[in-house]
Amino acid sequence: MVTTDDARLAERIRRLSLHGMSHDAWRRYAGTGSWYYEVEEHGVPIHYPDRRHAWHLFMVRLRLEQLELDRNAFIDALRAQNIGTSVHFIPVHRHPYYQRTFGYQVGDFPVADGLYERIVSLPLYPDLPLEDARSVAESVVHVANGATRLAAEPPALSHAIGP
Repeated sequence: MVTTDDARLAERIRRLSLHGMSHDAWRRYAGTGSWYYEVEEHGVPIHYPDRRHAWHLFMVRLRLEQLELDRNAFIDALRAQNIGTSVHFIPVHRHPYYQRTFGYQVGDFPVADGLYERIVSLPLYPDLPLEDARSVAESVVHVANGATRLAAEPPALSHAIGP
């Protein structure tokens, strides 16, 4: 624990403890929170030995060519159905710290950029009650079906690891 009466120092310590991210990672799931964050400097993550981190993310990759909306609008549509989502893997070259330090620019890594524009992390994890998991899945299908351009196969979303 760190205590200080210096507000700027306290904010920097908070940011460093969150991998240098600009926003508190947990606040992004609040009703008014945003999934977007930036890495502003190289952070020092805090590891808690009593916490488990595996199997806590479930990503889908949107087939944007089959949808009438982009990833951000898809996230907004799910939020309107009370499903909080995120984008956990913003490419490194898009963050201010890495742009300042290494001169990276958006477009330097087109494959990473292409995936970034299509992925959404869903709130699905092992301890989630089955009823809540069904609600998430039904909402995703509802939004995808309502935004599909063509009745084409395969569906407009796929698991991020699949083809």
